[in-house]
This record gives sequence, structure tokens and C-alpha cells, in this order.
Amino acid sequence: MEPIQQPQIFRIVRNEALNIRQSAFGSVGIIFSGEGIEAVRVKKENDPIDQDWFSQPMVDLILVVQGKLKFEFEQCNLTPCVLQPGEMIVLPANTK
Repeated sequence: MEPIQQPQIFRIVRNEALNIRQSAFGSVGIIFSGEGIEAVRVKKENDPIDQDWFSQPMVDLILVVQGKLKFEFEQCNLTPCVLQPGEMIVLPANTK
């Protein structure tokens, strides 16, 4: 019988995560990784804008907790948008 794992609580606005690494575009904290999914928190403060198109091979869920986050898309038929705190965007796989 496997031992019972305790639920873990992360205070995202306090930057809590299991592992935090710095990147050129902010800090990335791993909240969960396993069972085919990964949850991370990304913190950006006056960081440069990534000029490369970002995309994932799977659906990507992005929730804004604080501040605002602007999305622009490579595909000209997709409308740019700005997410506010409490809003989530569901990006289809391979959307740049």
C-alpha cells in the first residue's frame, strides 16, 4: 500500500513553488510536474518582451493572478488580447 500524500498549498502571490529558476524573461517556479501535466508560475516584472513566438505541443492554460498579460499571435486571424487578474486563456496546441 502506498503512503498517503498530503495535499500541498502554494501561495502563488508570495512566489511559492517547489523549484524556482531565473530566465531572461522572468522567474519560473514549478508547482507540479508529473502524470502528463505540469503547473508552473511565471513572474515577470519589467522584464524584456520575448521576441520569439512561444508555442507548446499541447493545450496551454494561462491564468493571470496579478497585473496584466498581453497576448499577440502569429496567426493574423487571431485577435490580440490583454488578460486581467482572474482571467485565464486556453491556448490550443501549437498556437504561436
